[in-house]
Amino acid sequence: MIRFKKDDGLDYPDWKQFKLKEIAVYKKGFAFKAKDYKKEGVKIIRVSDLGYDYIKKAGQVCLSLDKKDEFLDWELKENDIIITTVGSKPPVYSSLVGKVIKVTKEFDGCLLNQNAIRVRTREGYSQKFLYYVFSKKRYISFLESIMRGNANQGNITVEDLFGYEMFIPAIQEQEKIADFLSSVDDVIQIQEEKIVALEEQKKGIMQKLFNCEVRFKADDGSEYPEWEEKEIGDACVMNPKTGKLDDEFYYIDLGSVDKGSLVLESTILRDDAPSRAQRVLSLDDVIFQSVRPYNMGHYHYTHVMDKQVVASTGFIQLRLKDGLNAFLYQLLYTAHFNNEVDIRCTGSNYPAINSDSLAEIKIDVPCIEEQKKIVDCLSAYDETIQIKKDKLEIWKEIKKGLLQQMFV
Repeated sequence: MIRFKKDDGLDYPDWKQFKLKEIAVYKKGFAFKAKDYKKEGVKIIRVSDLGYDYIKKAGQVCLSLDKKDEFLDWELKENDIIITTVGSKPPVYSSLVGKVIKVTKEFDGCLLNQNAIRVRTREGYSQKFLYYVFSKKRYISFLESIMRGNANQGNITVEDLFGYEMFIPAIQEQEKIADFLSSVDDVIQIQEEKIVALEEQKKGIMQKLFNCEVRFKADDGSEYPEWEEKEIGDACVMNPKTGKLDDEFYYIDLGSVDKGSLVLESTILRDDAPSRAQRVLSLDDVIFQSVRPYNMGHYHYTHVMDKQVVASTGFIQLRLKDGLNAFLYQLLYTAHFNNEVDIRCTGSNYPAINSDSLAEIKIDVPCIEEQKKIVDCLSAYDETIQIKKDKLEIWKEIKKGLLQQMFV
C-alpha cells in the first residue's frame, strides 16, 4: 500500500474504519413538478444526464420566483458527490444505479432531480477524498449486495448505502491523496476534452461533405457525377439470411457498442443464447441500432475475430449494394439521417425504428470513387480519435492501479 508522509517525514496515524453515515450526510434530489416551472431559469440535473463518472449536461427549466428560496438547500456545489439510487444494472453504464459522480465547477448552483442523492462529508473529512473511496472494487461488490429490482432495473435505499464501511486516514493524508489523484484526473480530463474537440471537428466536416457543400474531385481534376438519391431499402441488402449459429460465438447486444467501438465483447454458448441472437455477421457488415438509435450504437465489423460474431435483432444488418460499407457506416452518424430516423421511431420508453421504416429513408449516394475519398477523410479522423482514446485508457489504467495501491 502506498502511503504519504507528513512534511517532516514522519508517518501519519493508521487508517480507521468508518461507516459512510458516520462521515457524511445526504440530501435527496427534489421531485420537480410542472407547476414549479414558471419564471426564473435554473438548471436541473436529471439522472438520465449523468454519465458513468461525470455529468453530461443540465437541462434548463423555468422556476417560479416564489419557489426559489425553497430550492436553495438543493443547490449543488463544486466537489459535491452525486449517487444515483435508481437506474439500470451493469453493464448499461449510461444510467447505472449506484453511480458516483463528482460535481465540477460549471454545475455550481444546479439542482438535482429525484432518483439521486447529494452527499457531503461532515467536518474533519475531505469531500474530494471521499469521491475516490467509491472508486474501489469493493464498493461495486457492496452495491451488488444491497441492490434490489429486476434483471435490468435496480434500486438501492439510502439507509443501506450509508451502511457502507470504509477505511479513512487522517484529514491531512486524505487531502494529500485527493490532491495527487486530482492531478491524474486533470490529465484524464484534458484527454477527454481533446477527444470531444476532434469529434466536433469531424461532425462539422461530415455536415459539409454529406450536404455537398464541399466536394472532392477526381485525380485528373474533373468533377465527379452528381450524387444519386436512393431509399435505404433499394441501396442496401437489409437483414440478409445468415447461416446457423456456432456452438460458441461473440454476441453483440445493444449495450455492447458505443459510438462505433465494441466495448463489451461477450462470448456465449448457443444453448445459452437469447432468442434475439440471430444476426450472423460477415466481414464488412454494418449494423444499425434500431432501439433508441439516438444512442449512436452503430457498428462496422472490419476485423476478423477468432469466433463467429452474432448481433442482436435490436440491430438492423446492412450491406450497401453498389458502394462501400465504410461510406454507409459514416452516413449513419450524420445529423440529417438521424433526424429522419427520429421521425419514424415509435414507443416512449424504448423508441425504436423497424426495418420497413428504415428502408423508406432516402439517402444521397456518390460514385464509388468519391465514396472512397470521403471514407479516407473521415477515417483519418476516426484513427486520430482512437489514438486519443487509447491514450485515455492508459491513463485510466494508471489511475486504477494507483487506487488499488493507495486504499485499504
